Amino acid sequence: MLVKKNRFLGISLNVKEMYLVDLEKKGKELYLHSMDVLPLPEDAYADGLILEDTQLKESLTNYVRERKLKGSRAIVGVNPRQAVIRPIRVPQMTEKELRKALEYEVDRYFSLANVTYTMDYIRQGIVEGDGTIQEDVLAIAIKDSVLESLCELTTSTGLKIAALDVEPNAFVYLRTFAAQQSVWPELENDWAAIELGVGKTMVSFFRDNVLQFVHTTPIVYENDPGVVADLLRELDRAFNYYHMNLRKPLINRVYLWGKQAEQAARQFEEVLAYTFISFPLDKVAEALNNNGELPEDGVIALGLALREVVE
Repeated sequence: MLVKKNRFLGISLNVKEMYLVDLEKKGKELYLHSMDVLPLPEDAYADGLILEDTQLKESLTNYVRERKLKGSRAIVGVNPRQAVIRPIRVPQMTEKELRKALEYEVDRYFSLANVTYTMDYIRQGIVEGDGTIQEDVLAIAIKDSVLESLCELTTSTGLKIAALDVEPNAFVYLRTFAAQQSVWPELENDWAAIELGVGKTMVSFFRDNVLQFVHTTPIVYENDPGVVADLLRELDRAFNYYHMNLRKPLINRVYLWGKQAEQAARQFEEVLAYTFISFPLDKVAEALNNNGELPEDGVIALGLALREVVE
């Protein structure tokens, strides 16, 4: 099969829809051809798991064929609710010692479920204090069954997998591209992102453009005082854990993605002591040579599509 090395398809799923972002690199220019939404069959996908793939495969296969995307490189998002994403502080170790120590930690989460998993990690930096030198590490482990189902769904349609990546990293690629294109200010050292998604709200923390911690809640934002109050309590708990338990530096800016982000930003600022900024998706689209209206819920797929092209 011919591989289209400069054609990228970002894919993300929620309980109702699949988002697909078709991106092409021509020389130094990037072109966003489309951001499409495919409805999912009822009960086909839930909580990060593909429960029924026959209709999903058919729908995605038809999309790939109609848009002549066979051989394109797909970057597929993994829902963090199906992953263990755990920050750990350890003494300085060799790579071999570190992997063994992290596998021990991750085994504690998966042992009762009797499942196999694939693990990787991000070294976040050295921490000195009290006469000791330690290191912060973020362990990321995903069930093999989840990875296999996503791989099978993607490759069965004629796409080539460029990467499977946890959804929070999409914000890094999107935020980096926006800064490079002067759509947003230069990247801060410490920042956070909140996705007001379908079926979940996800808050992710970053330092030096590296994921530090992620928290998801099934509370979905809507302009209802009771729902907003519940969501604010959940967000406040996540921020306190990040700063107090993990002892991470304070952040100033929190970026919001999703429907009603501008409205949510105003409500959140009234309670939480941070500056909330909604993401200018239309300006990013212009930087990608696209003047069409883009669905706000497709922001993770857009970030994933940028994964292979941001510097």
